[in-house]
Amino acid sequence: MKLLILQILPLLLGAAISPVAISGTILVLASKDHPRSKGLIYVIGAMLPLLFIGIAGLMFFSKIDFAAFRPNAQVTNIVDIIAGVALLILAARHLHPAKTKPEKTASDIKKRSSSNGSSSYDKALFLGIALMFVNFTTLILFIPAVKAVSDASLALADKATVLLIAIMIVMSLISTPLIIYLLFPSRASQLLGAMHKWITKHNREVMLAMLTVFGGYLILKGFSIL
Repeated sequence: MKLLILQILPLLLGAAISPVAISGTILVLASKDHPRSKGLIYVIGAMLPLLFIGIAGLMFFSKIDFAAFRPNAQVTNIVDIIAGVALLILAARHLHPAKTKPEKTASDIKKRSSSNGSSSYDKALFLGIALMFVNFTTLILFIPAVKAVSDASLALADKATVLLIAIMIVMSLISTPLIIYLLFPSRASQLLGAMHKWITKHNREVMLAMLTVFGGYLILKGFSIL
């Protein structure tokens, strides 16, 4: 199990880099009413799509008999290559932002959720779910990790444990603003403001580097055994 976690760790660390979702956490914590509770609900909302995709992925990859088409190891590598190509396509989009449709930001989705009559807690939950579902880079890196867990020769309980650990690693950076808020309440506003400013300023460079590095990594990993 430890070896499997180490095997998928690079994918999980890449998936954890999510400037938009991190900004969403900071945005929710800026609320005047019950920011801690809303921040926790937002984080839970962001975790739900990963839990859904993880469980569905384990069921799907374990039920389909890929061996009827080609060896399962080759299917895993094909998944890696497809994910790598998708990441490089997203990287190309970041190279020419003026020619592409502007991406949804945390504030855009929060405004949309605020237009309905749901409670503020419902809005925080919806914001977390929505930002994770539109967070394609995280999902593209997370799916090959789920496939690797499904392929492992482990008991179902062990696979479920690895999946939960994987989700916690992916959620680590998204949860960081909430942890800062809980540990340093008196300085949280200053620290989170500086974090949000840095993310806003360097978002394009961070995403471009991450997409290129992990896109290339997955393609090389996929072709290494094919």
